[in-house]
Amino acid sequence: MDTIWFGVKVGVGIVIGIALVRFAVREIIGFVDSRPFRKVGCTFQHEGGSEVHPNGWMTRDPDSEDWILWDIDRSRVMRLHDEAPQSTPWRATTESYGDFMRMAKGYNDWLNGMWKDQKQES
Repeated sequence: MDTIWFGVKVGVGIVIGIALVRFAVREIIGFVDSRPFRKVGCTFQHEGGSEVHPNGWMTRDPDSEDWILWDIDRSRVMRLHDEAPQSTPWRATTESYGDFMRMAKGYNDWLNGMWKDQKQES
């Protein structure tokens, strides 16, 4: 009976160990994959994952009043006008990942410039 109990404990320990390693690896991969987006000031938007309400990294277009989103499931840029009602679907664009990152960096630089100007005034 002791041998069976020992085997059960070892088996449970192995399962827990594998689960912890899997969790740690997934967290590290998620951190590495999100770094370029966080670096340019994007936030993750979880809208459900459908075609018209995608999940992805979101920021503002510095040249217009649009929200832009990098759809992680379909690898494309989506847009939504600033004044659009909440139920309005996102629309796909022909812009690339590079275009999205360039716009995100431009908006982040603009925000940082505004923040520095406000700090200097006070």
